[in-house]
Amino acid sequence: MDEQKIAVIVYVNDQNNIDAVKQMLTRLKIPHGFKPTAALSRGNRWRAFNDVMRASDAKYKIYIDDLTVILYKNILDDLIEIFRADEKIGLIGCSGATMLSTNGSSYQSIKRCGKMMIGADKKLFEWQKIDGRYGEVEAVDGFLIATQYDVDWRDDLFDENSFGDVAQSLEFRRRGYKCVVARQDQPWLWHRAESMSINEPCRQKFLGEYSMELYPKVQILIPTFNRPKFFQAALESALNQTYRNIEIVISDDSTDEATNAAVRPYLEKNPHIKYFRNPGFTAADNGNFLNKYQREHPEAEYFSWLLDDDLFHPTKLEKMVEVYRNEPTVSLVTSRRHNIDENGRVIGEMEPLHDRTARLSGEEVAKQLLMFTANRIGEPTTVLLNKKFLVDEDKKHWRRRPNMIDSPNALGDYSQWLYLLERGDLFWINEVLSARRVHGGQDSQQVGTWVMIYINFAEEVAEFWRRKKFLTTDAELRHTIIVWLTKAASALQRGFLENYNGREIPMMERTITAMTQALYNGGNIKLPSWGKLDRKGS
Repeated sequence: MDEQKIAVIVYVNDQNNIDAVKQMLTRLKIPHGFKPTAALSRGNRWRAFNDVMRASDAKYKIYIDDLTVILYKNILDDLIEIFRADEKIGLIGCSGATMLSTNGSSYQSIKRCGKMMIGADKKLFEWQKIDGRYGEVEAVDGFLIATQYDVDWRDDLFDENSFGDVAQSLEFRRRGYKCVVARQDQPWLWHRAESMSINEPCRQKFLGEYSMELYPKVQILIPTFNRPKFFQAALESALNQTYRNIEIVISDDSTDEATNAAVRPYLEKNPHIKYFRNPGFTAADNGNFLNKYQREHPEAEYFSWLLDDDLFHPTKLEKMVEVYRNEPTVSLVTSRRHNIDENGRVIGEMEPLHDRTARLSGEEVAKQLLMFTANRIGEPTTVLLNKKFLVDEDKKHWRRRPNMIDSPNALGDYSQWLYLLERGDLFWINEVLSARRVHGGQDSQQVGTWVMIYINFAEEVAEFWRRKKFLTTDAELRHTIIVWLTKAASALQRGFLENYNGREIPMMERTITAMTQALYNGGNIKLPSWGKLDRKGS
């Protein structure tokens, strides 16, 4: 390689642009002692770049297209100065992603640096300020890419003029080189394109090739019991995620082998599925087994439950992981979700937390959950959990508070959400990213469970009022109790109408009495104990 030679390689989209490109190149200042060369390329962009690269003996190469206008005449001097300052720098751009978006697009990434002008009106875009001569990035934008080493462009992977530039950054990093964006006092480039679209087939190829090294692993935990048809639909929705770095962990406690038979063909094709047949497990055993698995496999930063009758929408994990990566103090991410019937038809939607995608105060959201006795965050399938916010003793999904040790818990997800909202804010994605199936076979539809849910709501209210956390004033407590009493009475009435005589009924009666008394004794909530209640409710 000739270390005193620099080549500018221009990809030609339109023959009519060639004269303007040549005039632009003549205005550039040539570094002292350097021999400049220029080459035009056509056809498949990445194959054309490879052909010219292999034919050139220039150590330094600059790759642009005919819509890129170099505004800074001393750009060659500055690029060579950066390269010579650090031999580990393999590739330089004028803008790029310090953390690449989970959709693979450098330009659409939230965390970016650099500056440039775009479009016919020369609109200036400036991203994060760069301290020093340059800033290291995961990927540079393809408007201009300068290199001091030759690395093949992935023309074997991309047959369209898309994603090869982002892939080139990853290829340099695979070889141990740095990718950087140069600091600019004034923008060095103007790109005349009016819009930048994403080629979906190329995006899928990019994600298939690079996801495992770019993005954190997510575990999808699926407990299943005697629902092979619903389970298969749930599993398909997990496999159809646009986010690729996943591990699917299934615990099957079915009483027959139908689910086992249904899952076998998937195991042969998908090594990232872990299937455990656990006959004899209870529902609680299933949940505990999966929780133990995710605790013992910390290489996955995030995990999501997928109940075997629910569904993920394809971009659920992609969008939720993106939030956590860009919002490190958010402790809970959720979204809108649909209700669907046994046949998958939409029959409703959870009441939204907000009218737009937004970061919401954890304290304010928790206050609303308690004061309106409602789980508006969603069921386990709806959220994505970040393990760093779950300290060891609280990694149990079906968590009980210390003063509820003898209490059955039908409200484990709600308890978990309140716990996490003590540790950070909530991020609400105002899109439907999951679906909750509603059908007669669910425990949550049974009258005993329904009554138990409101008993557990009362326990949560008592706990947070005792600690003066989220509920801090007498007015807030009175509002909460009155709303709770209305809903609890309705649940109790349902029990009477359905002639249900389980032990939840006398417990609910005593809980209603205790909550009513709290209205008149200064908020002193004295809930009854399960330990003193026998099976007959005496």
